[in-house]
Amino acid sequence: MEQDSTASKALSRSQVRRQQDIINAALAAFDQHGFERARIDDIAKQAGVAKGTVYLYFKNKEQLFHGVVRHVIEPALEQVKHVAAGETDCASERLRQQVNAFGQLLSGHDFQVILRLLISEGPNNPAIRSFYYHSIVAPGMRAFQQCLKEGEEKGEFKSGTGELCPQLLAGAPIVSAVWQILFADFSPLDIHTLINQQLSVFLEGVSAT
Repeated sequence: MEQDSTASKALSRSQVRRQQDIINAALAAFDQHGFERARIDDIAKQAGVAKGTVYLYFKNKEQLFHGVVRHVIEPALEQVKHVAAGETDCASERLRQQVNAFGQLLSGHDFQVILRLLISEGPNNPAIRSFYYHSIVAPGMRAFQQCLKEGEEKGEFKSGTGELCPQLLAGAPIVSAVWQILFADFSPLDIHTLINQQLSVFLEGVSAT
């Protein structure tokens, strides 16, 4: 996968701040105009830099989208993968921590900007869908599946749990994200309660005891 222009270079503090300003400006532009209609000129102006400066950090608009996704989502994804690696031997607790981290991310405004972009423009832009799937979705689902399999192997979960679709665990967070975009002004949703109710039903269903 092609990396951002500065991916292999150590950045100074001022460069990190400038890169962050560009990412924040790009997120705002994507939110206002969408991916296709967002212009590098406007992003540069919003970030307070010359257009050429943007290209020092990101070779094109697609890589700028990659930078936005990494900034918004990768911290939560790393937390999900870290929990899957086994801070606690209890698979149920690890799943709770993972799904709650996932839900906290999906309920945020910045993620909702990305989700709207993927839904509205992803069908006509395989490149951004492919990047998002391979960088974010697939690793997250593997982390869920790892917990399910280890819980089964240790006798905490019923036989066959490790073969369940990990997307089952993403159901409530995804519903929460879509609800926040479409219906929050009509009916506010208690995201934490929804996620933990789904988890309780799921874990009761797979528990070996």
